[in-house]
Amino acid sequence: MPTSTDPSEALDNSIHELLPQLHSENQVVRTAAASKLRALPRGSTTSLLVQLLEGEDPTVRGDAATALILIDAIAGIPLILPLLADPTTMVRFRVCGMLHDRGDVRVTEPLAQVVLKDPISDIRVMACAALARHGDIRAMDALRWAIEHDDAEDVQGLSVQDAAEGAIEAIMLRSVPPQP
Repeated sequence: MPTSTDPSEALDNSIHELLPQLHSENQVVRTAAASKLRALPRGSTTSLLVQLLEGEDPTVRGDAATALILIDAIAGIPLILPLLADPTTMVRFRVCGMLHDRGDVRVTEPLAQVVLKDPISDIRVMACAALARHGDIRAMDALRWAIEHDDAEDVQGLSVQDAAEGAIEAIMLRSVPPQP
């Protein structure tokens, strides 16, 4: 790989080299790529990744979202939430998965909208799973609607209804104050 004297071009090249490694089958490669991304200058790296979220290539959009969450999940969550409406199924599914793994309560309302509106049952099931982990009572109406109206299943045979029931159970368990 030719070396560049322009720091922004070198950063761009580094990021483009590391992004595909984030979905390597080799755990060591994925971990090393994430570490290298975290070691890059935070502000300029984040700016470039945000630009990539709006690019034409859905794989790059998904990789950029992954990188933003791996670098700093707290700052990355609001940056990737718009991708829940991405036109590409794979991007929406990856973002729901990332929000499941590294989300927090801020994902509740956007994921509730996914449960209600996404046309792909696999994504609705993943959104329910993420809500089970991070959601709060603001998701209850969407989850109840899914229980009553959404009998679709994901590719593994899990119904949206069952995933929504599990999410409600988990949210209710978190909502109950501990007994003395």
